[in-house]
Amino acid sequence: MKHILFGINQNPNKAIENKILDKYVATNNENFTFDTEYYLEGIEKALGEKPYDVLILREDLEINKQVSFQFLDRITDKHPTLNIILIVNDEHQSDRYIIDIFKLGIYNILYKEDLTLPNIVNLIDNVRTKIDAKIYLELEDANESQQEVKEEESMLEIEDEQLLTIIGNLKGATEENISEIFDGISQQYNEKQMVFLVSLLTDDIRRLLTQSGNSNYTTFYNKLNNVVEKVAKAEVVNKNTAKKESFKEKVKVEKVYIEKEKIVEIEKKVVEKVFIEKEKEVKVYERPNDYKKKVGFVGFSGAGKTTLVSLAADMLSTSKLKTAVVDLTLTRDLYDIHIFNNLDEDEDDKKEKEGKNALLSLVGGSLRPYKINKYVDLYTASYESKVDYGNPIYYLQLLEQEYDVILIDMDYKTPREVYQIVNNAYVVHTLDIAKLKHNTNYEAELKDHINMKKIKFIINKVIPCGITPKMINHCLKTNTNLETSHRAPIIEDEVPMFTVPYSAEISKMAYEYTYSSKKLDTESFEAIKNIVQDIYPTNIKTEKEGLFGKIGKLFKKEKGKVIKPEELARELQSEVSKIESPTEEIAPKKEVSNKAESSQVIKTNEILEVDPDELIMEE
Repeated sequence: MKHILFGINQNPNKAIENKILDKYVATNNENFTFDTEYYLEGIEKALGEKPYDVLILREDLEINKQVSFQFLDRITDKHPTLNIILIVNDEHQSDRYIIDIFKLGIYNILYKEDLTLPNIVNLIDNVRTKIDAKIYLELEDANESQQEVKEEESMLEIEDEQLLTIIGNLKGATEENISEIFDGISQQYNEKQMVFLVSLLTDDIRRLLTQSGNSNYTTFYNKLNNVVEKVAKAEVVNKNTAKKESFKEKVKVEKVYIEKEKIVEIEKKVVEKVFIEKEKEVKVYERPNDYKKKVGFVGFSGAGKTTLVSLAADMLSTSKLKTAVVDLTLTRDLYDIHIFNNLDEDEDDKKEKEGKNALLSLVGGSLRPYKINKYVDLYTASYESKVDYGNPIYYLQLLEQEYDVILIDMDYKTPREVYQIVNNAYVVHTLDIAKLKHNTNYEAELKDHINMKKIKFIINKVIPCGITPKMINHCLKTNTNLETSHRAPIIEDEVPMFTVPYSAEISKMAYEYTYSSKKLDTESFEAIKNIVQDIYPTNIKTEKEGLFGKIGKLFKKEKGKVIKPEELARELQSEVSKIESPTEEIAPKKEVSNKAESSQVIKTNEILEVDPDELIMEE
């Protein structure tokens, strides 16, 4: 019996996998077992833990992240007998991506236009020969000698955006931390890529690395001189031309991803509604095993976004969720809050060093956080530290491998690439209408670059007055030119909104730099809880529950007053009677339909229509 690992979409209902299984049984009169993973990291981990005969993988399994040549190279090296069926987009026909994969010995490549149940079932049992793959992929006329050279060069390449980020971080490093940053980078790339990287370093960077005595740098530098000196020099000579061409290509790809992202968001809403309905009735939360969430908080100075980030992180930690807090602001207030103002005399130097180096290490590719508590890690730096944020997609993807939730503190200067990788961005505002121009101008700048369906509003520090959160919500969706009074809509659809009341307790926490969700008043606790549940659905319990909790509340309520025994007895008896004779009925468990997810997919007779986040197969 075959064992198959699926990585085809991020829908947990496994409808597609079961359709393939049914067709396989009908065709071969035998069964197979299967597992499903939803992210590339999970696939790599599963392959290392359990033997599989077949991997059925979709190129765009993860949004905005193509299955890379390097990922497939690792898989084929570690699992040489694995039958990999790779489903790729039609626009790749005979391009460099297909040629590179073909060179790895992956011959069961299937274009989406040919994605049918019979084709999938056929490839499960039959691995194409090299000649058959050439004919299907239309590579029979490819010049073998040229492709050998291209393959050799591709092994040396590092993606342009990552390359610029790495070199920028090394330029901003000092003699004290450059060795640590370089070691972190060397853990992320193979030997040939590191030799290529060393060939592009400036004299200043090389001098610092030499002075630091870094052994990794010495090794790669010697290999550069002894093994690939000619290749490295050729890359440097042609660098400018090659980068211009590749950047043009990347712009085109990015547009395609953004379009896909819009479609995915529509389907995602349907799935979330199903989970919320289930949550209310049976009080359980169902998520994929490797479910991850990345969210950002942005707003004007004083709106309270950093406070909300700190409270959300603390509340997530009560559910034992491993959380990373990343500070990508100019002022980096999280350093002051959690590190500088909480130093112990005996640990000043150690903590301060950890705090200063955490963000620098992260952008250099190394995870060395400052620990707030057992479940929350902080990546920040002091205001004086020079940190080049570069393209954060690279290092935020590193965090995905270690954390359940990533909370990002942002401002108007945070790199726009963050919005490509976050699931949602919370725009934080208050009832102060004079500050509206800051957020609306920022939203107007984002409109043409990101999917605005990711935006959600948080109206913070709400007090009863003539201005309501609903008014602010409406204003945040429109940009007003203060000079011409011209109004232009930024977001036309309804935007999810959360409100947080003004709280003296929260203000006290902000002044004392000690954030604890357990100390919140009931109204504020529920407001923060609603935001946290939106970020990552999980069970969050209040400290005081049950009969003894209620008794405790009664005594706390009457503290400082003279309580008559008979009055206290009546209140206690009332609480006991509520427990003995519950008035609330438990709602019956409803069956959750999985048909909603496919409502927008057009079924055809033979060819499978493929949505970005789901495959629906019909013969």
